[in-house]
This record gives sequence, C-alpha cells and structure tokens, in this order.
Amino acid sequence: MAGAIHRCLPCGGCRWIAWLRLDKRAELVKLYVSPQARGSGTARDLLSYAEHLLCEQGVAEAELFCTAGNVRAQRFYAREGWRLSRSFEDALWLPDDVAGRFTVETHCYRKHLGFR
Repeated sequence: MAGAIHRCLPCGGCRWIAWLRLDKRAELVKLYVSPQARGSGTARDLLSYAEHLLCEQGVAEAELFCTAGNVRAQRFYAREGWRLSRSFEDALWLPDDVAGRFTVETHCYRKHLGFR
C-alpha cells in the first residue's frame, strides 16, 4: 500500500468521511449525513471537498461502494458525476462469534477526478 492517507473530516451535519489512497486511485470509504442535514447540500459539499483533497494529492480516479437498493445514495452519486462500474455480492463483516456468511448486493461507482 503506497502512500496511504486516512482522514476523518468532522462536519456540521454529518458524522464523518474517510478514504484510503492507493497510488493514484482512492476508495471513498464512508460518507454519512445525519437525517436532519439531508437535502441541505451538506453531502454535496462534503463529497466535493473530499474530491478536491484527493485531487490535490494527485489521485486521478476514486471509487466508492453503495448497497444496492439505497436509491437515495445511488441518485446522489449519479448526480455528482459518479458512474456505476460494476455490481457484486459482498460479504458483510460479522463478529468472530457469529456463525455463517451473509452477503448483500453492492454497487461500485467510479469517478475520474483529473488534476486541479
């Protein structure tokens, strides 16, 4: 893992956002906005800020994952220029003392960030 960057950005209406940089690509790991902040532009501003910071780090392309069926998130990412690249069954994390394996259909979105 070359040049990993972990950041959490506190923001008024959201919990946090984080990403992991791998060479010139990055994965947006978490983006949560509190229910009270939904529709206020907070998520758009936060995502735009994350894209800007990644761009400044020289990241050319980023990806993020969204559970299939989360229509609100899917529409938001599409509006912000993220494109669905693939869908797959992803295993959910389970504590060690929980038996079994549970999967959920997951969408992978990608966006070319370019350089600023």
